Amino acid sequence: MRGRGLVLLLALVVVLIPVGLVLAPGAGSDRSTLDRGPEGTAALAGVLRGLGHEVESLRVGLVALTRRPVGGVLIMPSAPGLFPSAVLGEGEARILQQWVEAGSTAVVVTHYPHFLLDEVGIGYDWEALERPPRGGQRWRESLPLLPHPLTLGPPLAVKGRGGIEPGDESATLYALDRVPVVAAHPMGKGTLVVVSDPYVVTNAGLGKGGNLEFWVRLVGHYLTGEGTVMFDDLHAGASDGKGVVAYARRSGVLPAMFLVLFALALYGWRAGTRFGAVLPPADVRNPRASSELVHAVAGLYERADLRGHALAVLSRRFRRALERRSGLKWDRGGLDAWTASELGPEAARQFARIRRGFGSLLGVDRPNREDTLELARLVSKFETTWLTKNRTSAPPDTERDTP
Repeated sequence: MRGRGLVLLLALVVVLIPVGLVLAPGAGSDRSTLDRGPEGTAALAGVLRGLGHEVESLRVGLVALTRRPVGGVLIMPSAPGLFPSAVLGEGEARILQQWVEAGSTAVVVTHYPHFLLDEVGIGYDWEALERPPRGGQRWRESLPLLPHPLTLGPPLAVKGRGGIEPGDESATLYALDRVPVVAAHPMGKGTLVVVSDPYVVTNAGLGKGGNLEFWVRLVGHYLTGEGTVMFDDLHAGASDGKGVVAYARRSGVLPAMFLVLFALALYGWRAGTRFGAVLPPADVRNPRASSELVHAVAGLYERADLRGHALAVLSRRFRRALERRSGLKWDRGGLDAWTASELGPEAARQFARIRRGFGSLLGVDRPNREDTLELARLVSKFETTWLTKNRTSAPPDTERDTP
């Protein structure tokens, strides 16, 4: 009995503490304008509103940029933690690029590599800076390098260890120990500003050094026309206020949900109790087939409603495979002609179907399940038929061999 009681206590600790942390109001932190904690950006949003700027919170993704005028400033802080809570898909990245190139400004404030930085050739180094010495202040001063409207104030207060590897057209604005931490990159008629430490924009770091003046100057310099100041709160870690837990908080039934979860935990513990002897393990176990792993991962994506993310990953992998095979860039044209001349008419027709499929599905928030599966099958068939390196001859329905 004593052993069972100990097991029950451990089960309650393991199950109920994480559930309480998830369901408790204000649990966790993010870098959105809704968070007034140290990691949030509510202070900067309040200052900009006080200066007379129109400030908007984007909590449903970047599709809203298609309905916003050019000349605005979008501030995109990364969410706390090692992994993003919401992934910037290829469709959203394309919308963001078009919006910036039309004459707007995007400010990526990140502490890990970012999809948009990869697209423009800017690298990110996780540990470019040395650890600060113990016993002193936890932030260090980053000095301006170039004369620029953003470098006219005091040095920035930087706390993290990340650094930027600017592209060929990038201008390094601030650096610490010769490591760039702020850079500006031209994109069409607009500008991409990259900051390698989110501490600069958070409530805790906004009042340190010249951080606040930096953001005020940035908005004043880049905000033009009818543009507004926007915060990408969704990718900063904030939810869109939807879902079962959000509804339960608003309706006041969260305690009842907690009791139901508690009852389910007790039932699970009781149902898992063995009444007989434990059988010895089998000496030989058959290894699981790789198809089981594929079905398991596909099931996880389906249940999590991540078909859009799966399409973005599939598109990126297919694009890189075709670029390696052809030696041509996806966005510079020429792949249609290369496919027809090198792989044959049938491959060209399949490639055209795949491009149309990605074009129609990547811009949709929730792509159709059947259309997604059909596109995945087309991509898999194209790769195995035309891009496999070990294939020595073309399939019978082509008119010529591949090189």
